[in-house]
Order: sequence, then C-alpha cells, then structure tokens
Amino acid sequence: MNKILILFLVQIAYSSSLMSQFYNDGAEVIVQNGCFVHIQGDFINQGGVVTNEGRIELGGNWTNTVPSNPLSQGTGHVVLLGDDQEIGGDFNTLFNQLQFSNTQNVTLNATIGISDQIDLADGTLFLNRNTLHLLSPSNEAILTNTGTIVAETADEYGYVRWDVEENVNGEYNIPFENTFGNSIPLSFSAAQQGMGVDGYFLFTTFGTQDNNSPAPIGVTNVEISGDASGFRLVDRFWEVVPMNYDLTPALSTNFFFDEVNEIVNNNDLETDNLEVINWDTLTQTWITSLNESESTNNSVTTDLVENFGSLGLWSNNTTSVSDLPSDISFNLWPNPTQEQLNIEISSNDADRLQLFIFSELGELVSINKARIQSGDNSISIDIGSIHTGAYQLFLKGETLNFSTRFVKI
Repeated sequence: MNKILILFLVQIAYSSSLMSQFYNDGAEVIVQNGCFVHIQGDFINQGGVVTNEGRIELGGNWTNTVPSNPLSQGTGHVVLLGDDQEIGGDFNTLFNQLQFSNTQNVTLNATIGISDQIDLADGTLFLNRNTLHLLSPSNEAILTNTGTIVAETADEYGYVRWDVEENVNGEYNIPFENTFGNSIPLSFSAAQQGMGVDGYFLFTTFGTQDNNSPAPIGVTNVEISGDASGFRLVDRFWEVVPMNYDLTPALSTNFFFDEVNEIVNNNDLETDNLEVINWDTLTQTWITSLNESESTNNSVTTDLVENFGSLGLWSNNTTSVSDLPSDISFNLWPNPTQEQLNIEISSNDADRLQLFIFSELGELVSINKARIQSGDNSISIDIGSIHTGAYQLFLKGETLNFSTRFVKI
C-alpha cells in the first residue's frame, strides 16, 4: 500500500536531534504551497516521490538511488544550506528551482536538471565531470550575485547544457570560474535567430598547461597557420556546441580569461590583438578566419555564425625567422637532423634565451637555456632521445622571440 505524507499549510522544521536524515522510502510526500520542510542532514531517495509546491531546506547531501525522479513537477524550491554539499547518487535529479543560500560549495556527482531556475547566490557549483541541464530557454535560468560555476577538474570537465531553443532572447551569462578562483564568464546573445524547438547548446571551458595541453576532445594538435602555438594561445579552451537545430542561431559571444594566471611564463601574447580560433573537424585544422574580434578588459567579443565547437584565443605576434630584424641573423643546421641541432645567432644585443621544442601535437618535449653575447653565437641541442617527426623550435628571450621548424630523422 502506498504511503502518503501531506505537509499542510503550516511550517514544520526538524532539528538535528529529530531528523539527521530524511529517507523517502517509497512514500509520497506532498509539500503544499506555503509550507517548508527543514532537513538538518541528508535527503536520500529510495523510491518515493516528493511533490514540492513549497520549500525544502537541506543542510546535508542530496542522494537519488533509483531511476525515477524524486521530485514531481511542481513549483517549489529546494534550498541548500550547508557549507560543502553534494548532489548525486546513482541517478539524476530534476529540480524545479534550486537555490544556494550563501557562499557554500556544491559538487555534482550526477547530472542535474533545472526546469525553472538555479540561483547560485554567492556560492560555487563544481560540475565535476557532470552536466548542469537548464531546461528553461529564459536568460534568467541562471541567477547569481557573485556565485560561479567551475567546469574543469584536474583532467576532465563538465558541461552546462542550455535548452535555449530557436529564440535566443536577451543576453545569457554563464558565470564560469577557473581553478584559480577568478571569474571568467561566458556570455552570448543572438546575432541571428535559428530554427529548431528542440535545439540546445553545450558550453564548457577548461584551463591547460603552458603548452596548451590537454586539447579538447577530437582536437589533434595546437598548430595554427602551420606553426605550433603554445606561446600564442591563452592557456584555456572553450566549447560552444549547438545540438538538434535545423538552423543554428548565430551568436554574439564574449569570452573572458584570466590574464594574470593564464598568460604567464612561456606565453608571448598581445592581449589587445587576440583572435578567436575554431577547430575544423573536416580539415583537422584550426581556422582563424572568424568574424572580426574585439579584445578589451580580459575579454574577446566575436560573432559565431558557423564556426562552433572547440574554441581558443590566439595572438599571432610571434615572429618567424623570415621576420627577424635586419641586425639579427639566424641559422639552424643540419635540417633534417638525427642527433643534434646546431644554432648560429648573430645579434647586436646580449640576451638570455629559453629554447622550447614542441611536437606536432603541441606536446612540449624539450626545454633548454642559453646565453648569447653581442656578436656571433653558437648553440647546440642534443635531440637524440626524441622521436622522429616534425617539430617546432621556439626561442624566447628578453628581446628575441621567434620560431622555426625542423625534422628529426
């Protein structure tokens, strides 16, 4: 026989001494409009259903152990009160409204759906390789004060799925944060409407190492215009992936980045000259011929019409050998080579150089240091231990910054 618990239009609060955990063990719980239930500990669904037209406050973790959704479609809130909470279990949960109450950290151990609105307040949602699924096309489906979403983990990333459908109305903001704790939101609006009532977008962003690895799924290299671009990429990738559209909406997008932490060490970027690049899955190359980009205040704005998917920010300001000033000469030999690279540099200035070797896949395989004096200089690099193939050599100093290619046989 089904068990039914109806919470009427009165306030009912359970202290920790009365209820440290709430097990919905096959029962039907009805929380009527105007009523609130306070759970000091964990909510664990084991096969029942909660019809929530009121307010459920939770101090512990939310766990769903069965395939059915523990919440029926209602208009109520679930409010998270703890400092560090988890939402998960073996199966997903669809919330109507999910609200953070303060500055807590909430970690997803399963995908969650939001049919109306999620209010991050001043808290942080860690996707933890899972998906935050926003079923509402409204640009107010995410509310935040200073609250943020962290998509990246140490080696993987989660997604925000937003069912914006065919009418992108207003400006949408996904308040991403990086692992340094700095806000790097992604915002978008419609440059042109699309077609498809089942259409949605997947969004994510994740940081990389100095050589821009790992690359996004399906990306085979970080070479742009024939050059390995570890120095000229912001150490971050984004994914903007449209799904189920008959005609994909064109988006005007704004990508924010952390200049202090993501353009450091080996990167050689002009932040006022960044371009949005896109990975072309057909040609397996990066395309830089997107619409005109504008870079200001640690952000880049550009229109995405057809070039969706894996995106990055690139600055084409590193010179090649052919672009060196007339007072500097450079020679690398032999090329191809088997055991050793010999480099000859003639310069009017002394410099301290770092020499980086990248594989075709953008992997950093060697770092060397050298001092050069005013005049003629010779540098030798042992490459006997690296595999055969084509490589990019970057020379970075206080005044010298250029690259060239060589082949190991």
